[in-house]
Amino acid sequence: MYSAIYWKWLATLLGIAGGIMISLNIPDVTRYGFIPFLFSSVIWIVVALKMQEMSLVALNATFMIINIIGIYRWLF
Repeated sequence: MYSAIYWKWLATLLGIAGGIMISLNIPDVTRYGFIPFLFSSVIWIVVALKMQEMSLVALNATFMIINIIGIYRWLF
């Protein structure tokens, strides 16, 4: 159980960090905000699969796609 709690908090903190970075709207900071968001989504997908929470899997799979698009647009 400890492991799940650790991963949930890590995903939450990464999501918060990504949100703050993107909301600053400073190009040199904002462009990298999608990276912690992406890691947050991937972690949430793994945790949600273990918890059999398919709605959380669907939500974060969608966020993961959005983050990949953001990374592509801002970094390449």
